[in-house]
Amino acid sequence: QIGLFFTNLDNLITLHQRKCDKLIIFKKAMLEKMFPKNGENLPEVRFEGFNDDWEQRKLEELDFIISDGNYGELYPKANELLSEGVPFIRVNNLVDGYLVHKDLVYISEKQHSVLTSGHLKANDILITTRGEIGKIALVDSSFENANINAQICLIRTQENMASKYLHQYLQTNLSQMEITSFQTGSALKQLPKKRLGDITINYPSLMEEQIQIGNFFTNLDNLITLHQRKVEKLKIVKK
Repeated sequence: QIGLFFTNLDNLITLHQRKCDKLIIFKKAMLEKMFPKNGENLPEVRFEGFNDDWEQRKLEELDFIISDGNYGELYPKANELLSEGVPFIRVNNLVDGYLVHKDLVYISEKQHSVLTSGHLKANDILITTRGEIGKIALVDSSFENANINAQICLIRTQENMASKYLHQYLQTNLSQMEITSFQTGSALKQLPKKRLGDITINYPSLMEEQIQIGNFFTNLDNLITLHQRKVEKLKIVKK
């Protein structure tokens, strides 16, 4: 009975891990099919009922807000980081396209009120610009009014683009290759903030199609996270 109990637990862990792996592979395939490939104007797969053209613009042409956490002399020192207060987002808090609370550090409200260029709003998109450049994350409501460190920039979309759409587009191989091509430095790779405006965005002219694409991939991400959490909980139960 003891052996059977643990064998069944192992099977459950394997089942959810396989589902998670399959969803990750499926998402990767759909990122290739639902966004235009290099040199093409339209994607291979579209939702039914959408036949309008897609547009291509650089970020700077879309009049988005681009800001960063490079505060110069005002930048928080290591001994000024706190165990509570205003979340101060670092690169390690960007995981699989979203922000996580694990290993989160904080700054005081006073510092936060001075460091204004990195104040976050829900649905902002974060991109890492130093070290491991090109990591993307969507800001959810739990990180509203948090702040970012010097290795991260925020992109805030305007009314002409759905943030969830842009969040997924920046994760495509085509976009990641372009972002990588902008990097400078050898020992410490950097993505200059001014080059963010040069990132090319292919997008549907209709907001409704952008929203459907963004929601499709967000739902996939939620399913992947669900199975990952089940695997983690089952491993804890087994232990």
